[in-house]
Formats: sequence, C-alpha cells, structure tokens
Amino acid sequence: MAESDKLDGLPVNVGSEIGVPIREVAEQISDALGIRIESEVNGEFRPGEMRHLTSGTERIQAVGYKPQVDLAKGIRRYLDWIRQQGDVKDYFSEAADILRTKGIVHSITK
Repeated sequence: MAESDKLDGLPVNVGSEIGVPIREVAEQISDALGIRIESEVNGEFRPGEMRHLTSGTERIQAVGYKPQVDLAKGIRRYLDWIRQQGDVKDYFSEAADILRTKGIVHSITK
C-alpha cells in the first residue's frame, strides 16, 4: 500500500487501467454468485453518458500505488461485503423507471 500525503484533498482514480466490457463484468459477477445471469442490452442510454471509460491512475501511481487485486477477486470481495450489510433495498428498477418517465433515458433504434 502506498502511503503519502501528497494526494490529500485531491481526487484520485484507483484501478488497473485495464478496460473491461460491462458484459464481462456481468459474467464475472454471475460466476462469483454461482448463478446464471443473462445480460440484457436494451439499447437505452442517457445523453452525455460515457460509453467507454478506463480509469486514469497516473496521479496515484506517482506516489507508488500498484493494483494488487484483479477484477475477479475484487468482485468476490465486494459481494462478501454486500452480504455482510444485511437486507439492502434494490433501487435499480425504481430509478430506471424515473429516468424513463423524465425522458432522461433514450433508446437506440435498431
């Protein structure tokens, strides 16, 4: 772990700088849960939403940070943490409906 006060108060990205398609992330979550999750690509998007993004970690690497956990292990750790949180409400469906109702989400016509 890098220890430095050089980044105090500054925003930093923490990651591996390795781009991973969201479908692959979904597959890794599915594998970690031991269930089959069918991914859904419905063609909806929010204007201005980034479609491709890889974290820039130059700032944190400059003080010695190096990723030590790969994506699969990070997902397993995150799921373990979620399980420890008890009953967590699912807000996704409600939020998605609100975004559609307000016209914030658009559809790609095929």
